[in-house]
Amino acid sequence: HWAVSVLADDRFVGYTCLHNIDLEERQAELTFWMGAGIGRVRYAAEAAQAALAFAFTKLQIDRVCAFALTRNLLAERVLSRIGMQQEGPLDQRVHGSDPYENVIIRGISRSDWLESL
Repeated sequence: HWAVSVLADDRFVGYTCLHNIDLEERQAELTFWMGAGIGRVRYAAEAAQAALAFAFTKLQIDRVCAFALTRNLLAERVLSRIGMQQEGPLDQRVHGSDPYENVIIRGISRSDWLESL
């Protein structure tokens, strides 16, 4: 888990995380949360990109995925911006305020990430 803050004033704006790290299969899952305010997509994208760099260079992970609720447009923009490709919808994946919610899964391989640099 990493806290995300604004360098100018050290204001906390969110966090990003790698979890479900499987070193044997060389995979991990990326999550993030950003508070309300200006620059949410930029801060989230910068933090998520840093998490990808850590996963691919330090942990030697080969693939990172992320799940986004279909109604979460911020997450969709961020994941697209950092190069994660849509791998498919998953219906009724998350139990939320409604009985279940649909998600979009996105992923990126280390080789695709390196090509995008």
